[in-house]
Amino acid sequence: MGRTYPHVHNLVESLRAHARFIQSRAGGKRLQMRMASLSGIKLPGIDLREAILAGADFKDSILTEASFERADLYAADFSNADLRRSNFCRADIRGALFRGAAMAGSNLSGADLRPGAYANSSLNLVGAQKSLRQRARASRLRLKAGATVFEAADLEGVNFRDTDLYRCDLAHA
Repeated sequence: MGRTYPHVHNLVESLRAHARFIQSRAGGKRLQMRMASLSGIKLPGIDLREAILAGADFKDSILTEASFERADLYAADFSNADLRRSNFCRADIRGALFRGAAMAGSNLSGADLRPGAYANSSLNLVGAQKSLRQRARASRLRLKAGATVFEAADLEGVNFRDTDLYRCDLAHA
């Protein structure tokens, strides 16, 4: 696998419980994985509707045709992730990073793209403000601290209908 995921068995069980939650079946439980390290994970077509994944690290992940509808993705990092044809309808993606993400055909209608940042228990900023050095480098591109960033993202065919793009950085997308 090459990457370590927090107790793979627990992740699988949590995803199964979340599927039951979405279907309103017995034993269902909303997925809550704040600050989860899931970089490089391959879950094409996964249904994460209404999941709580604030501050999660999805760098370099394959999440094509995934559903994040109404999910809490506050300050999540999707850098270089494959998110083609994914659904972010009405998701909270304030302060999220989509730097270099492939998002062609994705739906972001009604998504919340306002600025935001997330602090872990050590009060270190993560997600949109993960690295102050990255922010300093990015400042020459006039990125606003905490803004949702789509730098170098493939946004061909993305649906932004009813989406608040306040302070959202679409430069170089």
